[in-house]
Amino acid sequence: MKPFAYISSWFTTLFKVWRREFRMVFSDIGVMLFFFFLTIMYPVIYTLIYNPETLHDIPIVVVDNSRSTESRQLTRMVDATQGIRVFDYAPDLPAARHIVNSHQAFGILEIPADYAHRLGRPRTASRSHILLRHGTAPALPHIHERAHRRATRPRHRHTAAKD
Repeated sequence: MKPFAYISSWFTTLFKVWRREFRMVFSDIGVMLFFFFLTIMYPVIYTLIYNPETLHDIPIVVVDNSRSTESRQLTRMVDATQGIRVFDYAPDLPAARHIVNSHQAFGILEIPADYAHRLGRPRTASRSHILLRHGTAPALPHIHERAHRRATRPRHRHTAAKD
């Protein structure tokens, strides 16, 4: 048998097997459900199951050491997200930790003093830090419940820094 005839015979056999398997897949309702229905329903079901466990409006405290227009814009942009809500502004990190330890907020956003200065430079700007209270992950349902209760209350700014 010549090599070209052998290759042609192999492709013909491959096509016949593929066509037979394709017909068998579309004739079996169980396989159809598995291939098409379950691949669509699996992400939908998991989205519905895990969607209530996402957290919204987690209160944080902002320590704005920069006190610049850019740092205020960053704070407004963070507050505009659905996951985080700026609860209060603190003058320094110990005051922010006091608010977090009193369970009024669950995180701290610290903006460094040179944030605006380094932002326009070709080198990398210094990072802003979000510090979460230790042991927050096991308490996420509790945080979620408290965050939703607080969402209806007006914002309280007892240590508000001047903008």
